[in-house]
Amino acid sequence: MTHWNDIAADIAAATGEPFHAREPRSVGGGCINESVVLCDDSRCFFVKLNRAERHAMFAAESEGLALIACTGTIRVPRPVCAGVTAEHAYLVMERLDLGGRARDAEAGR
Repeated sequence: MTHWNDIAADIAAATGEPFHAREPRSVGGGCINESVVLCDDSRCFFVKLNRAERHAMFAAESEGLALIACTGTIRVPRPVCAGVTAEHAYLVMERLDLGGRARDAEAGR
C-alpha cells in the first residue's frame, strides 16, 4: 500500500504550499516504474513509484533532470521531491501537458 499522505506531505514541504491529495490516477508510459498523476483541488503532479530499495535510481533521475533543465536545450519536468515510504521509493515531478501525437515532430527537433 502506498502512503499517499506521506508523499502529499513531502510535496507540501517542497513547494511551500498545502497539498491534500485526492485518489491517484494510474497512467501508462513505462515498464520499470508505476506512474500516477496525483492531484489536489488546484495542482497535479506526475509521480513515479518503485520498490523502496530503488530510491537511488530516483535521486539520480532527479539530479539528471535538473542538469538537463540547466542547459536550456529541451524542456524537461521539474523535479519536486523524492523519497521513500515504508514500501515505495518515489519521484514527484511537475506534470507536463505533452499534448497528442501532433507534437511528435516538434519533440524530435
